[in-house]
Amino acid sequence: MFGILLAQMIVIILLCMPLPFSILKGVDKFNRIWAQSQKIRTFIRCVVFIIFVFFVDSLRAVMVYTERHEEGNFLAHNDLMNQIQRFRSQRNAYITGFILFFCGVLWRLLVLIGKLYQCEQENLSPLDKKKVE
Repeated sequence: MFGILLAQMIVIILLCMPLPFSILKGVDKFNRIWAQSQKIRTFIRCVVFIIFVFFVDSLRAVMVYTERHEEGNFLAHNDLMNQIQRFRSQRNAYITGFILFFCGVLWRLLVLIGKLYQCEQENLSPLDKKKVE
């Protein structure tokens, strides 16, 4: 999970940088391939759904371990284990929550880059279009 989060962050940082027109063209072409392929869209939706299920499960676990901690009738060892499990669940909730958030950010960023590419393509003169192609 943490690897997915890091990969998303790296891609978002790279896409936020000012990109030359040739790279914008490649990103737009790649985005159009993803948008047209039903298999890729289904795969992405399944992955996002699985991550959402992990997120809901980690939130449920956080609530369970928080309730156990508030009851307070533990031995010292059991309380420590409960705190460790609660920390692990909180960490998983943050990781999966940020992955879901960055999925939305990445989708919107690709849409904006596609619109930017279209605007730049419309504003090019005929001579510039021949150079780019």
